Amino acid sequence: AQGANVTSNCYESTPSNRHYTLKWKAQGHTFFDDWEFDTGHGATNGAAQYLDKSSGFAHGVLSTTDTSAKIHVGKAFHTDGGPRRYSAKISTKARYKHFLQVMKYKHAPFGLGIWPAYWMLGDGHWPDAGETDILEYASHRGQRVGVHVGSSNHCQLSKREVTKWG
Repeated sequence: AQGANVTSNCYESTPSNRHYTLKWKAQGHTFFDDWEFDTGHGATNGAAQYLDKSSGFAHGVLSTTDTSAKIHVGKAFHTDGGPRRYSAKISTKARYKHFLQVMKYKHAPFGLGIWPAYWMLGDGHWPDAGETDILEYASHRGQRVGVHVGSSNHCQLSKREVTKWG
């Protein structure tokens, strides 16, 4: 049966006989081991200076304990090009057709110039391949969840279903 919030060919249920097995675990001191780190200014108009893993730990942007990992709001600094803040942007090339993911957040920083986010991208070019925002605090706005698709994507989401609470 099709979901109430999508048109045909946009929704696929996981087969009922499918059982999940653990394929990847990111936790504690090894949390950052299998991530790819973007470096440089990225798409933030230069406001963030993304650090690699070793620089992230050295500048206090990354930290781990036996049971947790943290990405901290980095130190602000000034350059001739304007103010910057150290940050980390991590991603993985792992792709799954069906998956179950569990994340536990103890704290998500927010405030002017802060943009913690956790999202999933489809395989291909954005936005046509799709994006699902799971956690996103953009600057001083509250937490938002979103789904983005490009004009060539045939999926049509019902605004009523996507924006309802509960």
